[in-house]
Amino acid sequence: MDIKKDIFTEEDRKFMKLAFRAAEKGRGTTNPNPMVGAIIVKDGSLISAGYHKMAGTVHAEINAINAVKNIPAGAKMYVTLEPCSFYGRTPPCVDALIKHKFYEVIISSLDPNPKVNGQGAEILRKAGIKVKTGLLEENAKEQNEIFFKQIKLIRPFICVKIASTIDGKLAAASGDSKWITGTTSRNMVQKLRFEYGCVLTGINTVIKDNPLLYPRKNISEKTDLSIPDSLKNSIITKDIIIEDINKNVKKKYTYSKFFRVILDSNLRIDLNSNIVKTAKIVKTIIFISKETQENKHKAVKITQLDLLDIDVVSVNLNNNNPEDKAGKVNNHSSIDFIKNDSSGKEHLSLKEILNCLYNNYEITSVFVEAGPAIVTSFLKENLIDKFLIFLAPKIIGGGSSFNMFSDLNVKNIKDSLNLKFKRIKKIGDDFLLQAYPLN
Repeated sequence: MDIKKDIFTEEDRKFMKLAFRAAEKGRGTTNPNPMVGAIIVKDGSLISAGYHKMAGTVHAEINAINAVKNIPAGAKMYVTLEPCSFYGRTPPCVDALIKHKFYEVIISSLDPNPKVNGQGAEILRKAGIKVKTGLLEENAKEQNEIFFKQIKLIRPFICVKIASTIDGKLAAASGDSKWITGTTSRNMVQKLRFEYGCVLTGINTVIKDNPLLYPRKNISEKTDLSIPDSLKNSIITKDIIIEDINKNVKKKYTYSKFFRVILDSNLRIDLNSNIVKTAKIVKTIIFISKETQENKHKAVKITQLDLLDIDVVSVNLNNNNPEDKAGKVNNHSSIDFIKNDSSGKEHLSLKEILNCLYNNYEITSVFVEAGPAIVTSFLKENLIDKFLIFLAPKIIGGGSSFNMFSDLNVKNIKDSLNLKFKRIKKIGDDFLLQAYPLN
């Protein structure tokens, strides 16, 4: 039996596209919630628009309703994601839509959250409101790819950033890589950090490059932001105005929630590093092994880090996360270069780390800026959801062994990992390749 699909007009598409544009305003600040936009229309005329601004504040539908004094009879709402039907940090949006007697609600995509997933639409229908779903649904899933994927997998969405020459090299034979990509690409990476809200890297980057690893405002070849005192003025933030229509007041929030995650199994981080110095401003989590946690010689250092607001978390070991091996190169930020290790040394469990970030810190997405071995470990465990590969118009050649990935033990082409290229975009003189693993 064929399922009857809702029919939409060009006018419907026009207003839903406006809803998507409204939703985009919340990019980077709604985590762990999705971005949502809502448009109220009457007789083909735009009445108001709203979007979800920040987790813990009212949703897009309520902001659209609050933007006008009165909702006209027979009004229609376009919303990019199904209105919620349960009490969370805010009351259910479906109650407000029923209260204001909307004639019709057009939804781009149902909410994948099991607490909603069709229930919101059904409640509206039972209340006598006409409901249509599926308008530009693929747009909704792409806009909220992080939300949809993490709900399904019950772990953070993992995006790996790589910067290389056109022949796949991360550095010259000497290890020099400043800079493979241009300023425009590196500035884009700063914005991406803010959107994902969490950067993960290995300890060698911290030891050898002394980075800050927070989302910075525009950088240039000569900009030196390695001084911790400059952090407050250089970090990317977003001002959010929250309006309370009932109390006729506006509150301004400066959003800068951000996490840094360091894989440091033996707790080698320097207490004078920029990461440590700025830890009271940028939340930092260091993952160590349980053996290190139990080491009496490390107890004082763990206590010192705790007093500096750094969370030191111990996890089990396996042999799939070689973040502590020798070597390093640089590109957008530092990259740990790790040579093949036949020692059998064990390393931190990636799955345990991701479980901790997801359940204990509400981190729904991770931006991996690490070296080939860490990236390859994520790859081998099927934990990468997206690649952002910055390709520079440079050729280094076979003299350099600084490759994108460590050995994947691929003997035949049929065994290689297949990717789906989603989008290619020119960024300054570079190209940005957006790709997804085909599992």
